[in-house]
Amino acid sequence: MFTKWVPLVIVIAASSALAEGRSVDNQTRSLELLSLTEANDIVHVTLKNTSDKPIMTLAVGIGSMRLVRNINFFTGGLTPGATITLDVGDPRVTYAKGEVAPANAKDFRILAAIFADKTTDGDPRELRDMLDDRTGTKQQYERLLALIENLELQVGVNPRAMLDGLISRVPKLPHSSGPGTAQHVQRGAQALRSQLTQRLERLKSEADQRPDDYLRTHLAELKEECRRFIEML
Repeated sequence: MFTKWVPLVIVIAASSALAEGRSVDNQTRSLELLSLTEANDIVHVTLKNTSDKPIMTLAVGIGSMRLVRNINFFTGGLTPGATITLDVGDPRVTYAKGEVAPANAKDFRILAAIFADKTTDGDPRELRDMLDDRTGTKQQYERLLALIENLELQVGVNPRAMLDGLISRVPKLPHSSGPGTAQHVQRGAQALRSQLTQRLERLKSEADQRPDDYLRTHLAELKEECRRFIEML
């Protein structure tokens, strides 16, 4: 784990975004900014992994806004030397007349990275929130796997009954393990629950036009997804 870092401010004069006063605050040692441009209130950035380990999750931001991105979990993440391009919406926060905007209100920030071996790099506060998000996601995958295994005992190999059972029960999965659950743990669990609900509804909409084997394959993939994410997170 990187235990010491020095905030690095990179100013690239060629960028049209920076001509508007946007600078770049890089709080990592493992991510290098290759390009930054802006069009229609969207900031386009290309980052490179300069470390010797795959990056699985990274966080960037503009002003007070943050974007956390999980990167190709099933294909090894952002490998050493590889690049990723992100499109980040500018929040364009407005301030009341006479109110002074913070000095960093327009800065593009490279905040943190989590590696495949679960070591980290970057802003400690951001990393705490990111790790809490991952904890919530992992816990929700554990709940989903237990639900799938329970339904298998109840409905056997009937994929349509399995799908109906998941559609009725996944939205009811809890997003915390108790009253003391950290906020970002809850957010991670809530986000995954919402994504799963939408995916299952889409699969349901296809069910009438698809054979049982199609549904069976997708449900088996979902179960394997649970196992792999539980292992990786």
